[in-house]
Amino acid sequence: MLSPREIKAIDREGLSEAYTRWPESMRRSLNQPLRSPDRREFSSVVLGGMGGSGSACDILSDWLRPRIRLPVTVTKDYDLPGFAGPKTLCVIVSLSGETKETHALLRQAVEKGCSAVSVSSGGALEGMSNEMGVPFNRVENLLVPRVSVPGMVVVAARLMVKLGMVEGEADLEEAVNEVTKTLSSTSASVAFERNPSKKLAKALLGRSVVVYSSPASASVAYHFKASMNENAKVPVQVETYPELFHNEIETWVAGRNRALVMIRRKHGEEIMEQRLSRLEELLKKVKIPMADLWLQGSGMGALLSCSLELDLASVYLAVLKGRAPAPTRLVQQMRPR
Repeated sequence: MLSPREIKAIDREGLSEAYTRWPESMRRSLNQPLRSPDRREFSSVVLGGMGGSGSACDILSDWLRPRIRLPVTVTKDYDLPGFAGPKTLCVIVSLSGETKETHALLRQAVEKGCSAVSVSSGGALEGMSNEMGVPFNRVENLLVPRVSVPGMVVVAARLMVKLGMVEGEADLEEAVNEVTKTLSSTSASVAFERNPSKKLAKALLGRSVVVYSSPASASVAYHFKASMNENAKVPVQVETYPELFHNEIETWVAGRNRALVMIRRKHGEEIMEQRLSRLEELLKKVKIPMADLWLQGSGMGALLSCSLELDLASVYLAVLKGRAPAPTRLVQQMRPR
């Protein structure tokens, strides 16, 4: 039942152990010096990244949502949006520093006169930033991008605080405590009976997985999708409410061998209670298992703690399937040369 020995036998690269370093990595990211652009009057923010680095941008965007008055756009492409210009702050994130899409975004940011800053563990992005005079901030590589998300998120969030765009240093510090608490119940050393991540992995085994969330926490849902894709090597469908009640909900009439993961918020979703109760009744009728994960507010700790619980579930699911969770051979084959 997913004992540490069983996990280690499949997870030979130590991905599950790398997740246990989240609190330490966050503390180091909170204390490291920052290099930022000069303060100026901004009218928009663009966050650019791919894969796990893109997940960091998504989580940062959800954290900023209730805290910032400027529009924030996440770009996972080679091109900046058309509005990007001298009053745009561009935060370019690539853990490896070798992602071609982020190289293109950095070049465009400089060409368009944007105020740019980069975040990476090194690589070509560091060299390009130095050559172009763009402030560069180093982050820790815990093993692979998807497990290194907290450092990228915290450093990028601190940049926003330093530029006076948001307040949130205390929230970031508290996030370390929340992630530590979640880790105390979800790490590989915690027995199955007391481990929600291990229990979720077993519930999802052999089923098609669907994830529902509100738009305000969609970053957690999509990060879980990506982690399930890379760690467990299984497809995952993500939908957001209330939109899903206008279309996707109709697909449940067929039943199928599916399982639903609901990412909920303790506050701010009262208007949805009636519909969500009806959904639960519907799924009971067609015998679809549903797991609820609750975010305690909109702070960074809530976003990262929920992500950690789900990420570890994806690792444990890989172990149950007998697949090593760390290697992503097809992803490597598809990288542009």
